[in-house]
Amino acid sequence: ALLRVQLLATKGENRTTELAINVGEQFLLIPVSYRSIDGRISISPTSIVLDRAFPGHIVRYAIHANNTSNRLINVTKIISTDSRVKSNLISATLNPGEALEIGEISFDMGNVPLEDNYMAEASLAAQASLSQPVDIFTKRDIEAIKRRVSI
Repeated sequence: ALLRVQLLATKGENRTTELAINVGEQFLLIPVSYRSIDGRISISPTSIVLDRAFPGHIVRYAIHANNTSNRLINVTKIISTDSRVKSNLISATLNPGEALEIGEISFDMGNVPLEDNYMAEASLAAQASLSQPVDIFTKRDIEAIKRRVSI
């Protein structure tokens, strides 16, 4: 399960509290500590529409940040859970009131295991233990299809 919590502070402050989650008949208490600052950090683009993505063609996008706070902000990394997306952090420090390009992400459609790459040639799929299009499905074929559907 994935749990995302968004903290919205109206002013700069230090807080220590607990996040209570109702799980059936009981509550799960998770300690939370945070330090908020006045202002905000905006990252753009907020969403990316992929253009001409296919194996062998790497698509790159610049990532920008705008720091409207009155404090120095250090960006430590840009991450993605998708194995096809790689990141490169260019600038790690945002001065107060500064907007700049902080990094780049690249999307490589071919950077997936062969059994998950529906665009791979049949000869490559055979090397990954998948059946040929004219063959009967194998257990490995069914597992690969389930992974594709669950994405």
